[in-house]
Amino acid sequence: MSAPLEQAYRARRDGAGHPDQRATFGRLVRVELLRLGRRRAVLGLLLVAVLVPAITCAVLVVETRPITAAERAQAEQQRAEYLASDEFAQSVEDCTKQPADFAIEGDPDVDDAPSFVELCRDSLDPGDFVYERSPLTVDDEQDDGSGLFVVLVLGLTALLAAATSIGHDFATGSIANQLLVEPRRLRLLAGKLAALVLVAAVAAGVVLGLYWAVLNGVAAGRGEPAATASLSSTLQAVGRGMVFASLAALLGFALTALLRSTVGTLGVLVGTTLLLAIVPSTLGSDDTWNPLLSVDALASGSAETYRYEDCFTVGECGQLSTITYVEGLLTVGVILLVLAASAAWSFRRRDVR
Repeated sequence: MSAPLEQAYRARRDGAGHPDQRATFGRLVRVELLRLGRRRAVLGLLLVAVLVPAITCAVLVVETRPITAAERAQAEQQRAEYLASDEFAQSVEDCTKQPADFAIEGDPDVDDAPSFVELCRDSLDPGDFVYERSPLTVDDEQDDGSGLFVVLVLGLTALLAAATSIGHDFATGSIANQLLVEPRRLRLLAGKLAALVLVAAVAAGVVLGLYWAVLNGVAAGRGEPAATASLSSTLQAVGRGMVFASLAALLGFALTALLRSTVGTLGVLVGTTLLLAIVPSTLGSDDTWNPLLSVDALASGSAETYRYEDCFTVGECGQLSTITYVEGLLTVGVILLVLAASAAWSFRRRDVR
């Protein structure tokens, strides 16, 4: 390529001669949002991001429902039948012969045998356990309960949506046609990323907002105000989910833009996850550096782990190390910054077909 043609190409690539192009970035984002809305894979993943939390919420509400009078009467009948059964009598007999197997201290040959019979009967009697269910406590669900599962599902769907979106563009060659409309590669890449992050954040915010609103409403409707979560903690949980989903979309987008393959992205992520999950415990090393713990801290607000090195140096494994949300955000942020910079450099320098 001659020098004038090369200069003209670079000028077009860098946007020279188009002073009004900065105002069209919003148009790039809008166009990409329309393209995302027409992709079945993205719509399917969005449906999964809605249905899985909805099913989780429904199951949680059913499993924590209060005991009704009919259920209590049925439980009392079942308990009475069990206490009168031969199975219960045999269990009591076995307990009196081998009380240690039933966590009862003493020796029936030395101690009073009738007292052992009563102890065994009391120990084997299901008692009030058949009358109660675990209550719904929204605070506990936000800390380490179903909330963590829902956030991980939203993050996974955001990652897959981003990977399949940019991966489809490279696989079909449509990215080359898009560069004819917007020759500045980094601007095009930024528009795609902005649309994906926007969709991930909004979807996570809506789903989590409805999820916690329903659970708080159910807990309050059951007359359990202490089981509801405060507005501030709920907003924090929703905010963490939005950030997590956005960063997951960035991870899927950057890694796929770098590898130019959706399958390659999934393979790298699965392999890296397995490696990070196995190596620290196998080597007995301190895994506070493990990015998986930082991901856990981003999803739940903090993460704890045992210091494996203390097991060998001090002889005790009871000391816990805590990864705060800010520490997790910094760790994940650095990793994503390196990936994004590598993807941008690769997309700018490599040929597009």
